[in-house]
Amino acid sequence: MTINITSGPSNGSIQYNGVDKIVIDSGNVSVTGNSIVSGNLTVNGSLVLPVSQLFSASYNVTGSRVLNTNYTNNTGKPMFVTVTTSANVLNSVSAGTLTQTDLYINNISVLSTGGIVGGVTGASTFVGTLTAIVAPGQQYKVNKSTGNGTVTIPLWFETY
Repeated sequence: MTINITSGPSNGSIQYNGVDKIVIDSGNVSVTGNSIVSGNLTVNGSLVLPVSQLFSASYNVTGSRVLNTNYTNNTGKPMFVTVTTSANVLNSVSAGTLTQTDLYINNISVLSTGGIVGGVTGASTFVGTLTAIVAPGQQYKVNKSTGNGTVTIPLWFETY
């Protein structure tokens, strides 16, 4: 194994067995093959985290989350939010009625569960899952957007 480090006025490279693995050309850096970074890596002044550091643990926060309440991602890194909703509609609701839940990020609906059409014999239940990545500092919530049905949250997980 040989590692050669060559440099010029604004260029350079690190080679492994004669093949360029890291090349610096006029301030731009390119890496060939797998790269392992110890410490922090910044690109254009922004900290870059490996996937293993982005989503390292999942938390069941079902007991502390309710519908139509804004929560803020204060983790300092992206958060993967997964919410299972259950909508119940009784047969007393007229046909064509839709009960729907939405996931909002910064008060913008980014995903809907679809909903239920009422008016069938007996009760109807629709279970849907909403998932999104919430950036640091953003607010997020789940809300019943339409319909007369009852919406509950059986599961709410946050991974970061």
